[in-house]
Amino acid sequence: ATSEKEELKGTALEVLESGVRPNDARFIQTKAVAIIVEIAKREWPQLWEGLFPRLEEIAVRGMIQASLVMHVLHDFCEDCTNSEFNSALPPRRRTEILTELRRSLDQVARLCFKFLESCFGLIIAPSTDEAQWQQSVGPALSLAESTLGCLESLNDLCPVQTL
Repeated sequence: ATSEKEELKGTALEVLESGVRPNDARFIQTKAVAIIVEIAKREWPQLWEGLFPRLEEIAVRGMIQASLVMHVLHDFCEDCTNSEFNSALPPRRRTEILTELRRSLDQVARLCFKFLESCFGLIIAPSTDEAQWQQSVGPALSLAESTLGCLESLNDLCPVQTL
């Protein structure tokens, strides 16, 4: 069972890393994100210490990867702060996850702000080729949206002043 779980984690991370193209089936991306989130809720940080550093490695590979990583972080943070989460896991496990999430806020927030700056730069960059600009703006807007969603979910873990 442990080797199967490790294989599943690896495969889901590979899907994020490959960045499944926007025209490919969206459900592949959605399922990979959901698998990572579900395993993280059960294993992170004790049995999956390298999750956040690995997500950060994947995120810097490109816009699609960054957007998928932001979806993982958003869904994970959202799941960890909603009322269903409070009844789905034992209190001790909830406390472990929330404590470690709060410790990781700086790392996650820095990544979010880095992506927002990058998106903003792409959107306001002057371009003489309208078609090329449109091609870069679409993914930038998608990344900005998923990044803002991640920041919104972090808001439940800390005061806005902290961010």
